Order: sequence, then C-alpha cells, then structure tokens
Amino acid sequence: MFRYKATIAVLLCCFLQATAQQTYPGGVPGQIAWCVSENQSDKVALKRIYPNGAEEVVAVNGQTSEAPYAQFNFNAATRFDGKQEPIRLSLGQGALNKISIFTVFLPADDLEEQCLWQLERNSRNDLMLTTQRLADMESRYFLELPNARKGLPVLNIYERHVKPDTLPIVSQYLIIGAQPVLPETPVQAFRGQLAEIIVYDRVLSPVERRQVETYLAIKYGIALEPYKNAGYYDTGGKMVKQNTEYLFRTAGIGRDDNSGLDQKQSSGAEEQGLLVISAGMPAFSNVVNKSALPNQSYLLWSDNGASLRLAAPKPGMPPMIGRQWEVSANDAVRSYPTALQFDTRRTDWGRRPDETWWLVCDSGGKGRFAPENTSYIPATSISPEGYATFHPILWDTDVSGRDVFSLAVAPHLFAKYWVSAPQCQPEKEGRLYAGAEGGKSPYRFVLEGQGMDIRREWTIDNNSFMELEGVKAGQYTLMVSDAIGNTYRDTLWIESSDAPSPVIASSYRLNPGQTLQLDAGMGVNFPAHTQFHWIGPDAFYQGGANVVISTPGTYVLTIDIEGCISRREIEVEAPRADPFRQLRLFPNPAPDGNFSVIVDLFQPEQVSIRITDATGRLMTMQTLHGSDYYFQTYSLPTAAGLYQVTAQTPHGAQTLPLYIQSGIKR
Repeated sequence: MFRYKATIAVLLCCFLQATAQQTYPGGVPGQIAWCVSENQSDKVALKRIYPNGAEEVVAVNGQTSEAPYAQFNFNAATRFDGKQEPIRLSLGQGALNKISIFTVFLPADDLEEQCLWQLERNSRNDLMLTTQRLADMESRYFLELPNARKGLPVLNIYERHVKPDTLPIVSQYLIIGAQPVLPETPVQAFRGQLAEIIVYDRVLSPVERRQVETYLAIKYGIALEPYKNAGYYDTGGKMVKQNTEYLFRTAGIGRDDNSGLDQKQSSGAEEQGLLVISAGMPAFSNVVNKSALPNQSYLLWSDNGASLRLAAPKPGMPPMIGRQWEVSANDAVRSYPTALQFDTRRTDWGRRPDETWWLVCDSGGKGRFAPENTSYIPATSISPEGYATFHPILWDTDVSGRDVFSLAVAPHLFAKYWVSAPQCQPEKEGRLYAGAEGGKSPYRFVLEGQGMDIRREWTIDNNSFMELEGVKAGQYTLMVSDAIGNTYRDTLWIESSDAPSPVIASSYRLNPGQTLQLDAGMGVNFPAHTQFHWIGPDAFYQGGANVVISTPGTYVLTIDIEGCISRREIEVEAPRADPFRQLRLFPNPAPDGNFSVIVDLFQPEQVSIRITDATGRLMTMQTLHGSDYYFQTYSLPTAAGLYQVTAQTPHGAQTLPLYIQSGIKR
C-alpha cells in the first residue's frame, strides 16, 4: 500500500523548504514532530512538517476501486492496512520526560487491539497508543481509552510529566503503524486511517492545548468535550466560541494562517452530511473548494441535541424541526457569504409540491424566534436526493455575538403573524400584526372573523408587519395572495390574555398497552360552572375536565367561563420502544471514582440512576424528575474495578460499564 522515501524520491523531493508563512499547530510553536495527510493528485501523502517549515513526505498511498480515498470532514486521511512497513520519525536526543501527543485516527474495526504509534527510546518501546489503551511500557502503567463510537474519528490527547531518565539517550523515534516488537505484546499493527499526529517535548499550557485542539477539531469535525465548557480558541489565545447551552456536535469553518487552518466546509463527524456550512458552495473535498476565507476568520456552530422531527408549529410561524443550532462568527467572517446544505431525508417530513424548506434565523441568539428578530430564507435549490441548499447566508450581521437557526417546511408563500392579546375583564380589544414571506410582492391580505362581523383588507409592498387594531377573541381566517397568483390561507385562534389556562402539556406519549388519563382542571381552581369540551380523532367528543385517551392523534380542548374561552391543541403520540436519545459516562475509566453521567431522553420523564459493582451490589441510587436531559456528577469512594451504571425510566432501561481506576495520571 505504501511507497516510502526510497521509492518516492523520484516523484517528490525529500525536503521541500517552505516559502509561505511559517505555521505551527494551533499557532503553538515547538513541535518536534508534525505529520499531516494531504491530497496530492490521485494520491494521499502523509507529510512531516518541520519546525523550520521544511516538509518531508514519509508515506504515500494511492486510490483503487477497493480502497477509495478516506476523508475526515472533507480532508484527506492516510490509510493503513496492517501490512505496511513502519513509519519512523526521528525525535532527536532531547529529554522526553515531558511530552504532549495529539492523534487523529479512525480504526477500521475493533476486532483486535491495534497499535497506532510507539515511542521508541534506545531501541525499546517506551510508550504505546493502541485502539484500546495508552501503555507506559517502562512503568507498566495502562490507561484504558473510552469506547469511541464506531465509525467516528477520534481525537486522542496524551500528556506526560515524569522525572527525567538518568540513562543517556542514543536514539528516539515515533514509530507509526507497526506491530510492537520490544517488548513483544499481543497487539496488531494499525488498520484504519490516520489524519494527523503532533508531538511536543513539553506539557502545553491549558490555553495552548485548547488552541491545538481547536485547530484539529475544526479541521476534522470532531466536537471537543462539551461538558467542560472549555471553549474554542484561535491562534492568538482568544476564545472564539464557548458552549454553555448548545452543547452538541460543534463544527466550524475558518482560516488562520498561523496554524495552516483553511477549513472551507464542514459537516461534523457525528452526523456526517446532515448539515454542511461552506465558504461558497459545498464541494467534494476541502481542497476542491476554491473559496478564499479571510485570514483569522472563525465560524462555529453547535446544536441543542433535540430531535429532527418537525415540532408542533408556534402560532404565526411555520412548523420547524426541534433541532436548533447556535452560530458564533468573529469579525473577519461576518461579511463573508456562506452556503448551508441540509439533508431533508433525515427528518420525518414528506414535502408536498407546493412547499419548500426555509432557514429560520433568530438574530437575537436566544432561540425564542421573537418576530422582530426572526428572518426567513427559502431554499435556493432542493436536489432530487433531498439536499436543501441556502445561499448566500451572512451570519451575526448585528454583531450580537451569535445567531440561532432552525429549519422549517412551509409553502412558497405563507403568512406570519403575532398577536397583542385582547382581554375579557375588563373588556379590551387586541392587535394583530401580520406579514408575508416568499412569493412576490405586493401582498394582498384578507382577514375574516368566523361568527363575527369582521372583515379587513390591506396591501403591503414588502415582508414587514402590518398592525391591525380592534381585534377580538375568536377564530379568524387569514388569506394572502401575491403578485404572481400564489395564495395562502391560515386559521387563527386569538385568545384573551385572561382566558382560562389549564396546567396541561402540548404533547404526550402513550405507554404500551395503557391509556392516557388527562385532567384539564388539575392544579387550577376553575369556577364550578366552567365548561370543558374535548374533540379528537375518529369523531371523538367528550365533555368534562377528565378524559381517557387510547388513540394517538391531535386533540382539541376548549374551556369556557362565561364566554371567556381558551383553546388548546394536544398531540398524543404512539408508544416508543426506546426512551433514550443518549446515555453517556465520562471520563471512563474514571479517576479515583470521579465521573459524570448524561441521560438524554426523547421526552421528559422520571429516571433512576443505579450504580452497582460487578457482583450486583448496589453502590448508590438517585431518582431524578421533570426533564428530558440530566447531567449528574458522582464521586464514589470505592475500590478500583468494573461497575455498572443503569438508567431506568418507566419505558425502558439502559446499562453501561464503568471502569474505576485509582491513581490515574491526568
């Protein structure tokens, strides 16, 4: 597979003196080894970049029908098949009692333990990173690695600070992809892809480490640990994004000439292809994309971990998916036009011919989508495969620090509105603010009150809101038509601000084999003469506050107190087999019994967390209520060994192994 220095000398010079600006990983100088995979014509080369800017190609692999190019977030990765000759990188003769090593890789399989690299000192293996552990062969210290999600690239960081060795150092090499020999171990040669490896002969400061991590994370689409809230840093040590609310799947694009970062498009490794943001239009690879981002530009985004299913629409807005993304853009990139591509096939919505996908952006950055902060951008195109593309998009143009966006499905022309509610007692009329999106202006509006002598007509030349006074509570029909004959009709329910308000959720899920019992009067002291009416699927109708539901569907609850009426739509979903979106333990192995648990559920419900030892003996138990996302930290004063962490809800359970080790070096 590989052709090495002796065979590639005719194709490439062994050393190519750099003439461009000198670069360092994350802008942090002092690396003693830095190897990067890159596309070279029809090949992928693994090249070593020296501190003085010189470059050396240390391996090349070509493309075949059986082994096409591997890419991490649109960047090249070097393939290893387990049969290759070792790649030996000289590390000189300086002391390496202090060391930091960053590795980005993806194993081909987890059938056997495989060796990525070995630190060889005086012809003996000193350190070794495998697909399962980090091994200090001299001290016989082993650190088990957390189980990586299958098919996802890994960013591994190892730091060591020990006493200097008293023996003279004759030779030191970092050996990549070889089976260990001295000492002999039951570990195989690496099979998979290696994207990049960086070695420093010191322990980096926290900010320096984060600079290098940021460079690698953006380049390869690997989200850094969100639970630490540590943030992402540019090469000057300035924070460009900190995840405090939107903790999932951070990705980004950016250019920073101090580190060689030039990521022009990104999808993120965890959900590859779902969402791509790019400088210019997305291309097959980062190299093929010829757009030129400004230097020192960083655009990063992360999401709230919510579902890709379309949620119940808010009044006056089209239905959006539950997932929201937060975008942070620095000064250098705010005026740069980007493209956003979204794979609509991963949602649960079958788009009708008269509908399109819309990008809905909240410039307020809170995810509340207040009318004054919300803009709608229709898809520029939707491919036959279902990829919706939006272009051009500018981010954080108000310099508020962040935008939040989601995706919606709506007709090519639709009405948007919000209401300043009327009042029952004392009687007070309300206001309706209505506008249109899409189509072609001017827009003609008609508002009719059902059962009321109300009809309003007006025309607007743009997509701003028109204010209408004298609005009463009740049901209305709002119609919009545009200059090219498109029409849209919506039904509005306008409710008084003091209308009866039940303590009831907007959605529920049936449990397998059980009915759902709802009480619209629970928790509220309604007058005795209050009238309750329920309407549902299959001609369902029932009076009274209490209702028993066995059929999924949309139910409408109406509450009437002397003509002051409220109306609620309640979605009842079919039973779900698995209640867990995600269950995570970290760090795992846990140093001295200190670890955290994330329980991410599809819907809010009670969860019990039980921790037991290998014999099943209960160590601790905790019951949590009222949310669909729980983050808990534990400190167990217990012996090293294997434990089980079980999360139990009324609808299912999930168990993960926990490894506790004492005296783990961090």
